Amino acid sequence: MKKLLFFLGSLAFTAALQAQIIHVPADFPTIQQAIDTANAGDTVLVSPGTYVENIDFKGNFLNFKNITVASLFLTTLDTSYISATIIDGNQSGSVITLGGFVDSSMVISGFTITNGNSSKGGGICIGKPTIVGLMAGAPSLQNLKIINNSAGSGGGVYVFGSGRPSFYNVTVSGNTAETGGGLCCDSDNHAGGYSSAFKLMNVTITDNVASQQGGGIHLFSLSTWINELQNVQIINNTGANGGGIYLYSGTSVLTNVTISDNSGSGIQMWGSEVLLTNSIVWNDEPNEILFENNSWNSILTVINSDIQGGQNGIFTNNNGSVNWLEGNINVDPLFAGSSDHTYALSDGSPCIDTGTPDTAGLNLPFGDIIGNKRIWDGNGDGIAIVDMGAYEFGAIPAEIDKPAVGSWQLAVGSYPNPIIESTTFRYTLKESMQVNIQVFDGFGQMVAEPLNAYQSKGEQQFEWNSGNLPAGIYYYRIQAGKQVGSGKIIKL
Repeated sequence: MKKLLFFLGSLAFTAALQAQIIHVPADFPTIQQAIDTANAGDTVLVSPGTYVENIDFKGNFLNFKNITVASLFLTTLDTSYISATIIDGNQSGSVITLGGFVDSSMVISGFTITNGNSSKGGGICIGKPTIVGLMAGAPSLQNLKIINNSAGSGGGVYVFGSGRPSFYNVTVSGNTAETGGGLCCDSDNHAGGYSSAFKLMNVTITDNVASQQGGGIHLFSLSTWINELQNVQIINNTGANGGGIYLYSGTSVLTNVTISDNSGSGIQMWGSEVLLTNSIVWNDEPNEILFENNSWNSILTVINSDIQGGQNGIFTNNNGSVNWLEGNINVDPLFAGSSDHTYALSDGSPCIDTGTPDTAGLNLPFGDIIGNKRIWDGNGDGIAIVDMGAYEFGAIPAEIDKPAVGSWQLAVGSYPNPIIESTTFRYTLKESMQVNIQVFDGFGQMVAEPLNAYQSKGEQQFEWNSGNLPAGIYYYRIQAGKQVGSGKIIKL
């Protein structure tokens, strides 16, 4: 077995060294043809247009298909390419199918995924591995609109298997299903116990419908994985049970989540454990939070959150416990009501600067759901405290990283950008000092620390090789003494 894993690793390493960019339709007329040709580490770059296809990544034992498939958003950061590059399933199956043997280096970015119709996953279906013991089903889905798809389970997205796909800057809207109108995570507590979970960040789930459980999201997870939701809004969804989100078993951590105006209850729990922090649950019918009346007890812990009705807004059916901790309120959040961002906070909202004062350990991302700085002094009292909900009131874009101390900001740049593997940071030091360079992914997690050393006064150049990091958008931060500079890097 060790020799086999070494052989597979050698194949992946060799493929990465020969990574190429395949253009659609310049090199191949269809996305499927380009994917069939691609090897691990390749990027399939798709020009604007409507592609009527049902795409299957066809991962197998010797070809993991850990590739990047993206629109021109990847190279330009122009969000108009997301709406202009459409994959249309033509009501003839899942628009995209991801089989076994894909992990976080499998990236799909910058598309509108629509018009799929399948028993599992109308928009995207992520399956389980065919061989026990190998990780599968953990792709990175970024900068997508998953809209107007239908299925028996998971109208927008269906996941079944061993893994945890991540969603970043994704909108899931207008999808329908029996279970999990927007998203459905399904696990198998029989025959090997395959378990799935979601990691969602900067995600909007709205106007989805389920005739049974989980209008917005249906999560069935075993104890193997923890569902993580950060900067997520679950709004205006409808389900017979759990209109916003239906949690069946497993553990879920919801941080800075807004759940509002859902029909069929905001949160419904069956034998699950939930930690709700810095969140807003408001104006859901008939209940804000409901425990199922069955033999499986649920546990809910609430910290620094705004729950309509307070503890009385949580109906336990005498079937579990609620840990009602510090900082919780029951006050109208005063949503802004604007056409673009209805659930942003308006001036004077009680949710401004009333989140958790000590955010150590929460692993908060740089920005809120629209990319503004996550911790900001919104009420002007001189103390920056995180807000409740998915939005941070009055904050500047997270990309603008002003120096915390000092009268000047470090001028930095990187070239080339976009990159295939390497880029060179350039900056000038006014005096000799300690310099630290850190690189972060879109989830705010540090993925590299290229430099932490004392450097001399004058112009500096430092080359960084991105190694095996997958294609995507990264952020760098350079601190020289008390001055800070930052920017973006696009990796193809």
